[in-house]
Amino acid sequence: MFSTFIDDGIPQEHKDRQDIELDYPRRSNILVVCVSRIDEAVKNDIAIAERYRIPETTLSGILTVKSQGQKTSK
Repeated sequence: MFSTFIDDGIPQEHKDRQDIELDYPRRSNILVVCVSRIDEAVKNDIAIAERYRIPETTLSGILTVKSQGQKTSK
């Protein structure tokens, strides 16, 4: 996500990116996993969310809950 404006080839920017990636999930109210393949970065995000007791779900989980709350017309 940050690779569009942070250059990992510059040591200070690389460190700044790591700091941002650790701080960003702590400021969140929920973690929504929107990928089908869970890589190490996503596993780390999930672990951080669990450590800070941030609820986790998937995009399909949100859509399921949203669709259950809609009224159906007959």
